[in-house]
Amino acid sequence: MIHLSELKVRDEEHPDGDVVIEVVGLRPGEKLDEELLIGEDVEGTLHSLIMRAYEHELSWGLLQESLTELDLASQSFNCEKVLALLTSLVREYAPALHGDGELLWRMMVEPKSGNVALH
Repeated sequence: MIHLSELKVRDEEHPDGDVVIEVVGLRPGEKLDEELLIGEDVEGTLHSLIMRAYEHELSWGLLQESLTELDLASQSFNCEKVLALLTSLVREYAPALHGDGELLWRMMVEPKSGNVALH
């Protein structure tokens, strides 16, 4: 991207460069790789690098209805309803726990007002 923007990297060899690259490592929540398969029901194919997964699916009508419910629950910050919907719709979903088992999103919501705390 730097070269496409007709800029130059600034380093020891090029002290007059435009952009300094600083390697800072992983930040909280960042991943090095991504799992594409949710379930355990997987089998190989004729190609050694391609797998076939058998996972449950929802009917289009149920999915549309559930997404509408999820949208409404999200807009009203009804976290309990969002969690219930996600766990019922995606059998393999497990909410991310933080520290002592508290759900991470609970820590982001102000307990008294129910509003999202911006830090």
